[in-house]
Amino acid sequence: MAQEMYERVIKIDPYHVDALCNLGVISIQNNELDISSKYLDRALQGRPKFPEALAARGNLLRRERKFDQAILDLRAALKLEPNNISALSSLGSVFDELGEYGKAIEVINEALLIAPETLSFHMKLARQRLKMGQTDKAIEGLESVLLRWPDSAEIHVDLGYAFKAQSRYEEALSEFDQALSLDSEFARAHYARGQALLSVGDFDEGWREYDWRWRLDYSPSRRVSYHNPIWSGEDLTGKSLLVYPEQGIGDTLQFLRFVPMVAEIAAEVFLEVPKSLERLVSRLDWPVTIIRSGITPEKFDFHATLMDLPRILGTSLKTIPAQIPYFKAGRTEDEEWAKTISADKGFRVGIVWAGNPSYTEDYKRSMDPRNLLPLKDISGISLYSLQVDSLQVGHTGMATSIFGSEIVDLSTNFRDYSDTALAISHLDLVISTDTSVCHLVGGMGCPIWTMLSAVSDWRWLMDRIDSPWYPTMRLFRQDSPDDWAGVIQRISAELATLQQNGSE
Repeated sequence: MAQEMYERVIKIDPYHVDALCNLGVISIQNNELDISSKYLDRALQGRPKFPEALAARGNLLRRERKFDQAILDLRAALKLEPNNISALSSLGSVFDELGEYGKAIEVINEALLIAPETLSFHMKLARQRLKMGQTDKAIEGLESVLLRWPDSAEIHVDLGYAFKAQSRYEEALSEFDQALSLDSEFARAHYARGQALLSVGDFDEGWREYDWRWRLDYSPSRRVSYHNPIWSGEDLTGKSLLVYPEQGIGDTLQFLRFVPMVAEIAAEVFLEVPKSLERLVSRLDWPVTIIRSGITPEKFDFHATLMDLPRILGTSLKTIPAQIPYFKAGRTEDEEWAKTISADKGFRVGIVWAGNPSYTEDYKRSMDPRNLLPLKDISGISLYSLQVDSLQVGHTGMATSIFGSEIVDLSTNFRDYSDTALAISHLDLVISTDTSVCHLVGGMGCPIWTMLSAVSDWRWLMDRIDSPWYPTMRLFRQDSPDDWAGVIQRISAELATLQQNGSE
């Protein structure tokens, strides 16, 4: 084994830079980032101008999201060795994660000049073009690459995603099917196909295909390896079931609606929720035992994630449980700041413009808040910011720096989603991008206008302006990628009409 060989080498020579560098690379592959850092730092102490070690440390720093430092190391490696493919690949990934897709394309094109037969670079180029909204170029590039690698299931999947980005679902599904004809066990193709089927409302097969997310190399979901069996629909009479979240807060808020259904057929249900939802969920009048994330009941018979429930329960588009509201706000008298909102005599509108930046598709759903500036010019509107930094609750300042005194930033009052719910209960309308807040508002049965990208997540289906998940929700979709201005223009017109009718 290579790792054991390099470890023997450094036992003999603790500063053997090549062995240290190779151990650093292996440690990154094993996700042992702290160990990798020690190996690579020692290698660079012994040889400061070591391009391979600089490239590896740059990749490590990228993994740690220390992007400025990563760029310095990767640029240093390329200065020493301009044709270092590893450094170019990592640098392209840094720019991708920073959302600087144009720079990522420049770096990938440099890599392709050096290694034109490297399929992964062609794939990365197409993916960057998709993120920039250059879908025609992405499709053209992928179809050209497919001529050279006709047996690549990966290309068919990416081409399917490109067609999906143009709402060409039949062609997208055809590409996913082609990928599966080449590799019937290709998890990414099944998962992509599941998303597409759910988008067109085929929940029966869509849920089954979506279940392949558990086999992805980089799954968006979390399933805990309990000794107890996973629930697959077995009779729960006299049995207990542990239900827990697998993805983000928005998914949790949306899929909690299935918990009462399993509570009716199980002897006992344990519901795990993150700390930020504890107070909110504790007000639900459901016969379940609520536990905090990380705490496991001493005894239970089966377990399932929240997003497994619709498949197990055989949910179709027509049978989505929509007993709204299922979330309740706390009491106004518990919080002085809430009284201030309720005393406002204007038409009170809450706004949210961004989700969790660590989500891989966040570039589609989050916007620059300056896009929302036209809202402050609408007569009779009182604006309230519900936006919090998803990585640091309590973040404030951005709303007032952009909107000035014409907005009230509520984020400093929010300890968790219970406080957000309290604020929502005093608003007349919430306007939000595809974030957890729109699920909270919808679950409370309050008016919510959700702003969506041109090709939105599967849960919002296609072309609809309403949602079967939330009766009080209206959907405002981009006409073309990144066209938030068009969305805000339509929303502003609707608000102005709403205000005019209300004042007559």
